[in-house]
Amino acid sequence: MESRQIHEKITHDSPEELDDIVNSIFMPVYPVIARQVLERTRCRGGICIDLGSGPARLTIELARMGRFSLYAVDFSHEINRIARKNIARKNLSGRILPVTADVSNLPFAGNSADLIVSRSSIFFWENLKETFSAMYRIVKPGAKAYLGGGFGTAELKRSITEQMKHRDGWEEKIARRLGRASMENIRQELDNAGIRDYTVIHDDSGLWFCIEKR
Repeated sequence: MESRQIHEKITHDSPEELDDIVNSIFMPVYPVIARQVLERTRCRGGICIDLGSGPARLTIELARMGRFSLYAVDFSHEINRIARKNIARKNLSGRILPVTADVSNLPFAGNSADLIVSRSSIFFWENLKETFSAMYRIVKPGAKAYLGGGFGTAELKRSITEQMKHRDGWEEKIARRLGRASMENIRQELDNAGIRDYTVIHDDSGLWFCIEKR
């Protein structure tokens, strides 16, 4: 099953519904996470690839805070159509390019990315080992990938959970996502992919894996 099918099965959200949620309830999360990414990876510029970028809100914040040329990678043509509109509204079309691709088959040259990021997409990846290998191939030696999920702070998590719990199936969706990719499962698949240089961050910001390519 491709990650696209998994996403649709777990979320049940149309691209328009996802964009509406991202640009309203979840909006405060993205500047916080973007700052955390830049602080924890110590990367401020170069080629940045956002995997499972959705409507590109995190991509946009990284563009605003850093000196990056960015690729917003998502499997969905429809999501990327919406992402282009969001990018254009922020006058960032010259710096962010949406790319339609599956995360396990990334159309980038090896050793080409200064930074790879992904928020929450990891919970939809069907073949973690294959995707980690694809990601690791394109990271430059000495560069980092920052993958995982979270709300940035405990306060944001409480606020968003309170707003979202009234939506049908929200708690069930969260449980299914976490069940698909637990910390132990992710660590095992990183090991299976031969990736051992990483730090696990599990705190109020969420669950994140900061991977470095030696």
